[in-house]
Parts: sequence; structure tokens; C-alpha cells
Amino acid sequence: MKFFNLLSMVLILALILTSCGDYGSLRSNPFESKFPIAKCSRKIDVADPEPVLELGKFISPQKGIYLLTPYVRLSSTYLTTGQDSVYLDKMTDYLGNRIENQFLQLDWIEGVVPANLANLSADTTGVPPSVAEMVTGVLERDTIDYRNWNVPADLLLPNSDQYTLLFFINGIIGFDDMTENENYFYFFLIDNEARKVSYADFFKYRCDVRNTNGLRKVLDYGYLKLLDVRFPEGRENTD
Repeated sequence: MKFFNLLSMVLILALILTSCGDYGSLRSNPFESKFPIAKCSRKIDVADPEPVLELGKFISPQKGIYLLTPYVRLSSTYLTTGQDSVYLDKMTDYLGNRIENQFLQLDWIEGVVPANLANLSADTTGVPPSVAEMVTGVLERDTIDYRNWNVPADLLLPNSDQYTLLFFINGIIGFDDMTENENYFYFFLIDNEARKVSYADFFKYRCDVRNTNGLRKVLDYGYLKLLDVRFPEGRENTD
């Protein structure tokens, strides 16, 4: 047990050091100099449409939850150069590391499962088809039936009876006084044993996607909703 605790601490420290190094190089990038990271309001504006009916939604308290490497996709309303694209790629990695750090440090998960979703074949929208299929299943649907929501094979962990959490951000950089862009967040809790989705959520929020304070608040919001489903008795006891 001590070995695994030590290994977890080493992993967290490595992620933090890597993130700090990446962040320093990002702040000196010409793109960020032209378009600085915007502040978020103290209370993040979240649009969270809920389905009218959800069938078969259940999260077992006994199963562990592992986080798949977060899939972050960034685009910009501004015209971008090749150098800007390098910045967006590095920011994508940086935000993914920040998400992993938060999940690990707060003990929300058992660990991180490496998954290079960005290398899956992309469709015309630039999103891997397996991820796009999952998004279609939750995007502003009136009814979600988890009993019939099968998971694409390339998103399943072989020989696992635990949960994995697929986290997808579709973020847009380009806020100004005339335009309000929305970042799209998706959570999918995958039951690898049943090969189905056990829980999913979709919401939008207005804030610069690069603002890590806003990102932290949005992650808190989304994961607390997941915990309410996993431990409904805890919610009842606090009412």
C-alpha cells in the first residue's frame, strides 16, 4: 500500500512540474500576447439543459472510477497561423494535465488511464467518430436510456470491471465585447463490465476556456452532480 501511495505522489508531482514548464512557455507565446486569457465572472454562467426522462441511470458505489486521459479540443474565432496552432496544441496538453491534477489531488478517481483519443481517426468535425457518437447520445436529448447505450469498442478497457470517465471539452478562444462564445463540456461514465454508459452529462459555460480558475469551478460543478447520482443517500442527508 505504501508503494502505491508513493507512486501516486510521484505521478502527481511529475504532472505538476510538467504543467508548470508548459505554462511558462505558453505565457510568452505571440498568440497569448495578442489575445490574453480573459477573466471569468465570479459566478460562472453555466447552461445545463437536463433531459426530461433518464432511464437506467445508476452508478455503483462499490466500483472504482478511473479517468481516461482528457480529450480537449480547442479552436479560435481569430485567424490563426501555424505558430498559433502550435500554441493551441500546447494549451490543449496543458489543460488536460490540469484536469488530471485536479482529479488526482482531490481523490476523485482511482487513477488515470493513458488514452490518446486525439490519435483516433477524426471525422469532418475534427472529433474522433467514437467520441462524436457518444456526444450525439447526450446532446440536448429529451430522453436518455442508459440501458441501451452501448459504448464503442475503442473506448472500452479490456478485462476491466471498473468504471472509466471520459471527459471531453470543446473549447473556443475568442471572447470580446461583441461576441460570447460557449465552451462545451461532456462527461461519460463507462461501465467496462456492462460495456454501456452508466451516466452522462452535457453543459455549456461562458468563460475563456484557458482560464484555469474557471475550469476548476466547472469541474467541481460537473463532478458534484456525478457524486449526487453515485451517493443519493448523501444528498438526502444534507437536505
